[in-house]
Amino acid sequence: IFSIMSSGGYGTMKFPENFLWGGAVAANQLEGAWLEDGKQPNVTDILVGIGSKEPGIKWNGEKYEMCLDPDKKYLSHEAIDFYHRHKEDLELMAGMGFNCFRTSIAWGRIFPNGDETEPNEKGLAFYDELFDEMKELGMEPCITMSHYETPLHLLTEYGGWSNPKLIEFWKNYAKTVFTRYKGKVKYWLTFNELNAIHGYAKLGIHKETPQTFYQCQHHMFVASSKAIQIGHEMMPDAMFGAMFAMSEMYPATCKAEDVFACYEHRRMNY
Repeated sequence: IFSIMSSGGYGTMKFPENFLWGGAVAANQLEGAWLEDGKQPNVTDILVGIGSKEPGIKWNGEKYEMCLDPDKKYLSHEAIDFYHRHKEDLELMAGMGFNCFRTSIAWGRIFPNGDETEPNEKGLAFYDELFDEMKELGMEPCITMSHYETPLHLLTEYGGWSNPKLIEFWKNYAKTVFTRYKGKVKYWLTFNELNAIHGYAKLGIHKETPQTFYQCQHHMFVASSKAIQIGHEMMPDAMFGAMFAMSEMYPATCKAEDVFACYEHRRMNY
């Protein structure tokens, strides 16, 4: 309950009864257990951090292969070990009054390489347990289907989202998780920050050009639309939304070139 000042004095307003109050993270940010129970690496597992400019892959003359630096700390490999400690972490969230929690499904836990026809049961079972625990604690799952977690195999073998074949792999993934969790998850997001072209971590491409950027983005738009169409057919009561990156930015100075550079950066983001 909070008060507002109006011309007639103070008034009282309330959040609606179904207002969702919670927090948001992503599988690659907190789960850890990056190679447990059948999971294979995703594109963020080979980055020291999301902003890393030196991903842990190299070109061997024919294709990309993983080459992690033993002297570097890859943050997603252990993270906060939510994979093993989710029960106590969720209890802490419930103690804060959360009635909603947004996280993501690691695509590579469900389809380790991304292009399999049959899913990994251990991965599906983990999210069953997670969503059941959330429900018991009175928290609605708000689930992102992909939060920078494209299986690495889809990059090394197919070139990442620059390849339209990923749309079909994605549709298989979408049908699988919708079938499994349609009674547990009502709120879905397809891709995190769908509007923003982030490059390597998001798109799964190493050699970036304006053409590959926009081709990847187009394929992701199509994949997102297909997932929403499938989701509404399979789960008529489900809700689908998007998380957009719209952070404001400002030019370093009032110089025309700085102002124009800011406009260009904002255009890329939008």
